[in-house]
Amino acid sequence: MEFDAILRSGDVCDGLGGTVRKADVGLHRGRITAMGDLSQARAACELSAAGLMVAPGFIDIHGHSDPGVLAGPRCESKVHQGVTTELCGMCGYSPAPVSEPCREDLRAGAFFPEAEFEWDWLSMAEYLDRVQAARPSMNIVQAVGHTPLRASVMGYEARPATPEELDTMGRMLAQALEEGGAGFSSGLIYPPGSFAPPEELEFLCRVAARFGRGYYTHMRSEGDGLIDSVCETIAAARVAGVPVEIAHHKAAGRDNWGKVHDSMALIERARDEGVDVRVDVYPYTAGSTTMTSLLPDWAHEGGREALLGRLRDPATRRRLADEIQGPRGFAGPPWGEEAWTRVLVAAVADQRDREFEGLTLAQLGQVCAKPPVEAMFDLLLAHETRVSIVSFTMCDDDMAFVLGHTLSTVGSDASAVSALNGQRHGKPHPRAYGTFPRVLGRFARDRKLMPLPEAIRKMTSEPARRIGLRDRGVLREGAAADVVVFDPATIMDRATYADPHQFPAGIRQVWVNGVLVVHEGHHTGAGPGQVLRL
Repeated sequence: MEFDAILRSGDVCDGLGGTVRKADVGLHRGRITAMGDLSQARAACELSAAGLMVAPGFIDIHGHSDPGVLAGPRCESKVHQGVTTELCGMCGYSPAPVSEPCREDLRAGAFFPEAEFEWDWLSMAEYLDRVQAARPSMNIVQAVGHTPLRASVMGYEARPATPEELDTMGRMLAQALEEGGAGFSSGLIYPPGSFAPPEELEFLCRVAARFGRGYYTHMRSEGDGLIDSVCETIAAARVAGVPVEIAHHKAAGRDNWGKVHDSMALIERARDEGVDVRVDVYPYTAGSTTMTSLLPDWAHEGGREALLGRLRDPATRRRLADEIQGPRGFAGPPWGEEAWTRVLVAAVADQRDREFEGLTLAQLGQVCAKPPVEAMFDLLLAHETRVSIVSFTMCDDDMAFVLGHTLSTVGSDASAVSALNGQRHGKPHPRAYGTFPRVLGRFARDRKLMPLPEAIRKMTSEPARRIGLRDRGVLREGAAADVVVFDPATIMDRATYADPHQFPAGIRQVWVNGVLVVHEGHHTGAGPGQVLRL
């Protein structure tokens, strides 16, 4: 038998959660072609995996590398932690399909304020062709976001869709799914998705169900309305007959800590009743998103230019400040003034303001000699809303409970970060660099939250099954040769909030479609990733 590469004498974990066995793994033409005793076989590339774990490449079921993969196709922060496939298009945001009039608003709402490239596509097919032409270092799976559908059809209007508008959104979704979209996603805290009633989501979920695709949702609330939001999600899954993945499941805000036990009980009960609903989670107690998410929904009505106009108007600024610091605002109870210390500026669009990156909003106010809320408004204006944040709202006990639950998978909720023009910009959430090694090192090995094979299952075969990837996420003959080799004794995340641009320890090799992408901490420069069109 002919081999391009043989990984010798590794401890092979097949990704299914079972026992680990010692074996050689042979790769040929992008596939795993043999596993077992290959001592008599030879290959052009033979690498020892003795004392190391050989596992399927990790599948990030909740990523935001779209469209940043076009600016940084090496996907450095992801492949260096063992990620070989990422599901993009999460939280309702995807770069396609989009209409010409709303393309600039969509671009401004991207999760990549530092990424600059030409947005010259409209359809999902055109976008996916662009991604493939960029030769990414990891595989990309692309879901269809609710935001471009609604924005393309009815802009940022705070009202229900008419039957005709709903039908148009459904046709756009169907076409994008036909062109390779992997499912439908919503971000119900973000306008214009937050303007949609449950019936709109249910209608679009039925479209996804017709194609046998899933629904991925950032729910309407992860704080005070957590339980109601889980009920809304379960109802959509039940009505549409669609499998649902609840994104980055958490309870945000001190008054809500502990509610994940109730929310997971609801999910378990729904599953007992035949509703296919699960969750993903990242192993951190801080989240990250756009700074505009701190503003009330009404401020976004009409789109980005209307929002900027409101921030320029003194009377509207006062109204915004009062609401943000009132009972229903993020700086209201229970955090109050403390809220400004719990939000960091992660990245800004204009690098002339890089000194603000890493500051809390309280510190930003001090530097600018003004109240934090006014400093935040000025920063949004200066960067035309393109500012991202990191916010500390969760507790460790809740996160560990969800992470250890049998119904959870691991997702980073992050973009792949690559050096652009020789620099890595901003202070992104450390999950962009450390999610998967952190689960394996801190939680499986050190805290013994779960056995190592179970942790690997949560980031390989289970997300592959959820997405519908039949030949990924498992080590077996005939499967795609996406493989990660790591040292179980030393694997650990290194990225911190203060210094996030640090690759993890313990990742020795990462293979994507049979091509070595990371070897002993160094990116080989290879771009063998494929756009996986379902």
